[in-house]
Amino acid sequence: MLLALTACNSLSEPVEPRPMSAPAKSTPQVSPVAKPVLQAALTPEPEPIVVPEPSTLVGMKALQVAGLLGEPSLMRTDKPAQIWQYRTDDCAFNLFLYQETGHTSHSVAHYEAVPFATVPNQSVKSCLGSILQNKAAG
Repeated sequence: MLLALTACNSLSEPVEPRPMSAPAKSTPQVSPVAKPVLQAALTPEPEPIVVPEPSTLVGMKALQVAGLLGEPSLMRTDKPAQIWQYRTDDCAFNLFLYQETGHTSHSVAHYEAVPFATVPNQSVKSCLGSILQNKAAG
């Protein structure tokens, strides 16, 4: 079976084929003002620091404290106590840990904040907050 296809040609003059040109490459331009806005939109917001009530530290085991506050700036053992000190430019935060009867681990029994001259009326919670901010900043 033979099929023939015909087309109607309504053009009176022959059309010469033109070579195809490559599409123009366009690089999107970002204005200098938009760059910081775009970068800010892509940078995730840091998590807000939640400062617990200092009284929640009482009874915490040493590993829990280290997980929350990081390594202390100073650690001293005065049997039967361990004193952990965390420092910022504004204050020193001292934790007093004692060994529980029948256990090898220590737990927080007492805490205190010692404000420095830069912030003489700093509260205990504010001092704890500055410790957590320092830890978050790395």
